[in-house]
Amino acid sequence: VHDTGEWRAFDGKRWKGGEAAVKRIERAILDVGRELYDRAPGLEASLAKAAARASMRVLSDAGTKAVLSRLAAVESIGCMSDIFDSDGEALNVGNGTLNLRTGELRPHRAEDFITRLIELSYEFEAR
Repeated sequence: VHDTGEWRAFDGKRWKGGEAAVKRIERAILDVGRELYDRAPGLEASLAKAAARASMRVLSDAGTKAVLSRLAAVESIGCMSDIFDSDGEALNVGNGTLNLRTGELRPHRAEDFITRLIELSYEFEAR
């Protein structure tokens, strides 16, 4: 989040910040490093050597932190904080996102940029 300097990651239901978000992003960086390392042997010899070296750098603690730092500077990756929780008609509940105007329940979506979650499940018939 550019204006706050915070990292946030979507956990399947909502966007969460803090150390858990940083760890989730670091795991994704490590996954990319492992994938690069695994694919290196199938590349042309000079590329394979360079890919293996690059993956080893990414897989180190310092390399992962360096990638994280560089990602923070890429404008197209982040967003501003005002995008989060901007839909006043959306309520995030345990089993989806409820449209308070229509009563429609739909699956959680990252593109809704919701950070709050009520852990109760919505049941239409429970009126």
